[in-house]
Amino acid sequence: MAQTNLNAPTSTIKGHGDQNPGNIPVYSGSKDPLRPLCKVSKKFATSKGIPIETKPIITVNANGFVGAVFLRDEECIIHDDVMIIDAISGDLHKEYMVYALRSAIAEGNYEYEAKLYNRVKEIEFEIPVDKYDNPDYGVQEQISSVYKKFEVLKQGIAELGDWANDARIKE
Repeated sequence: MAQTNLNAPTSTIKGHGDQNPGNIPVYSGSKDPLRPLCKVSKKFATSKGIPIETKPIITVNANGFVGAVFLRDEECIIHDDVMIIDAISGDLHKEYMVYALRSAIAEGNYEYEAKLYNRVKEIEFEIPVDKYDNPDYGVQEQISSVYKKFEVLKQGIAELGDWANDARIKE
């Protein structure tokens, strides 16, 4: 199904970004998927042997905002508080895996684990299959599309709630 890359990279801390600024984001266990811990230069990362991810990857926070799952579709560095999940089969849609992992983590209450490293090997999720019992990429893509629309609606509702909380009546 899915396997983890348990070879965590050399820990990159915020100070490295201050001392070696660049364009490569370093993602840690943050709740905000768009907020990197820092950004470092490619020269610094390669000189320290820190792996730079270049293909789309799925990450699971094992510390910080535990259990958060994100699709990283950019060149980046993954902090050792985060695990990289990779599909064993090429017939799995990455966005589908993100939503399926989120559901499985919530269902198993893994988001309350102090460290998720040892538990992630146990996480299982359903994969739509065709009549020949092969993973059905098209159905996975359709399910991902529905989830994506749901996420957009949730974001809109959250923004509306923020607006309502900030609203004041003038006399």
